[in-house]
Amino acid sequence: MTPVEQTIIGEHGNCFAACLASLMEIPIEQVMCAQEAHESGKSWTQELSRWLAPFGLSYIEVKPEGIDYVWLSRCGYHMIGGDSPRGTVGGHSVIGLNGKIYFDPHPTRAGLTKITDYGFLVKTWHEAISQSDIDAVQKAILNAKADMKEWRDKSKVTPEQMHRKMTI
Repeated sequence: MTPVEQTIIGEHGNCFAACLASLMEIPIEQVMCAQEAHESGKSWTQELSRWLAPFGLSYIEVKPEGIDYVWLSRCGYHMIGGDSPRGTVGGHSVIGLNGKIYFDPHPTRAGLTKITDYGFLVKTWHEAISQSDIDAVQKAILNAKADMKEWRDKSKVTPEQMHRKMTI
């Protein structure tokens, strides 16, 4: 995690983008702006999911009443959302470490007055499988298709006959 300060201050600031940039260790200019998606009438969570997909990531948000605090105390870096001391209700994001505020991207570093949610970047399922495993499965499928075609050609069984035998 490399702390990135937000570059837009105020009610429509980019604290969320700064937190994503911090966690992903990329320049803030490369991060999608959730506020722009919201203002355009699009679902910011859907836009975020689309934007994160090429990175093999998803974003999960959990309310404080739904969190396991023992797990949270060992979970590493994450995001925390809530009310800011500047009066923004439920609209400020900071970086957390094991459930506690670690870095506030706002220049004041004032943190939060109330926590409303915890956010986590998680690897998507397909990213949890190694590329060599995917390659091996694809090769096995191609080999099985070739073997099936060879058997079908030798036995003169049509695909329709084979399908009928398999569904009986």
